[in-house]
Amino acid sequence: MDKVFETSKVIPKVKLSNTETDNIKPNFIRKGKQDISLTVKNVPWLESINKVNKAIGNSRIFGKQDDEVMFCISIDGSVDSEYAYQMITEDYFVSNVKLLCVYIFNSKSDSSYNYNNKKLTIVDKYSSKLKSFQNKAHLIVEDRGNNSHYLEQTILFAENYLSNFIVIGYNGIKGALGDNKELHIGLSYLLSYCKTPILIIKEKNTREKKENKAMRFLIILDKNYSNSHRVFNWFLPIINCEIDTVDFLEFYPEMGTKDDRDWKELIHSVAEKNALESFNYDKVSYSKAGFGKSVIKLVNFGKTHYNYLLFYNILSKHKLDIENSESMDMVISCQTNIGFVNN
Repeated sequence: MDKVFETSKVIPKVKLSNTETDNIKPNFIRKGKQDISLTVKNVPWLESINKVNKAIGNSRIFGKQDDEVMFCISIDGSVDSEYAYQMITEDYFVSNVKLLCVYIFNSKSDSSYNYNNKKLTIVDKYSSKLKSFQNKAHLIVEDRGNNSHYLEQTILFAENYLSNFIVIGYNGIKGALGDNKELHIGLSYLLSYCKTPILIIKEKNTREKKENKAMRFLIILDKNYSNSHRVFNWFLPIINCEIDTVDFLEFYPEMGTKDDRDWKELIHSVAEKNALESFNYDKVSYSKAGFGKSVIKLVNFGKTHYNYLLFYNILSKHKLDIENSESMDMVISCQTNIGFVNN
């Protein structure tokens, strides 16, 4: 990729406004003795253009096929951002994978931070890196403008290009200053509005550097089996079913009633269908301390080291107070990489 494209040149304007279409009046067509002026209503192909979905148009421009996996990587110049980039490009870049790197800079920031030089450095760095991927990688550079957080634009690009994952280095959700305010704003956007599965990279180690190149995943089972099943299916592109281990763990209230559903049988069925060689299932109770704290304790202080914690975020439970949600606590406090999808 020899050139960085500005956003206005990247995203096609495939939808015509009413003003544009109403003014389109080609030459008269003579039908017998009657002249008929062509308007939008009697030009089928022009009418169909107005119905083209913007996301589909963007996908066609970038060339993503249905069987391809798109990783949208947020680039911000931080060490965590670089590790996120390395993990995706080294661990998961195969023939059916494409990369969309998004860098959102802030032109209104204090000039003492020298953002212009930082912008040029980051753009040059990743433009050079992405050349080796040729037409399978793309870099978008845009000003943050008046948006409350750069993740607003990142989410929009990911959805417009039909990305399968948004990948963010943990430092990226904390903002440039790394303060709690920025951290909560960034996470609130991800937990509240993002329809694309999220990967937040904390562990600074790629698959290639691990023994046997194997990863270990912990999937928290939801009361609704279909949600848990969807989590597994959504994150299948990052799971190597031949060498990785997946632990399915069900949490239930200590004083509550256990689910009568036979999870073990269902999990065996899912594993067999996807040729998952190594997997485990267990059921653990949690006390009044809360579900989130139990997960954090298990991940950080348990006997097993996990590379990824995967879960389903049920927004309806936290929409009134997202900053104090258990999902937010898990993302902030768990030392492993995080993957989640929203309701």
